Amino acid sequence: MYKKGEVVDKSIEKSVYWYKKAIENSEPRAAYNLASLYEKGEGVKQDFDLAYAYYTLAKEFGLDVAQKKLLELDSKVVKENIRILKNGDNIQIAIDDPSRKWEIMDEEDYLKKNGR
Repeated sequence: MYKKGEVVDKSIEKSVYWYKKAIENSEPRAAYNLASLYEKGEGVKQDFDLAYAYYTLAKEFGLDVAQKKLLELDSKVVKENIRILKNGDNIQIAIDDPSRKWEIMDEEDYLKKNGR
């Protein structure tokens, strides 16, 4: 309603508030929609970590399509990391630590860690 401006004035800020309230009641679509905002940076600062966390919640709440979005997000981050690595900048890589999905690592450390 607030996201699209239906019946009320459009407000991403209010959308985020109500999505979070709905998530407190284990509402999978709210978690999915909030993840989408963070993934795209729509009205909020783009944050892949938060997007991943909210897509994970949506999946845990039983929304099967969230698993597909998790895979797409992983793929998007990998492609961006390859682009960054080719440019010689810092790289954000996926790691197995469940408490942190990505860590920042410079190119030299990345190459050492991956045996190159």
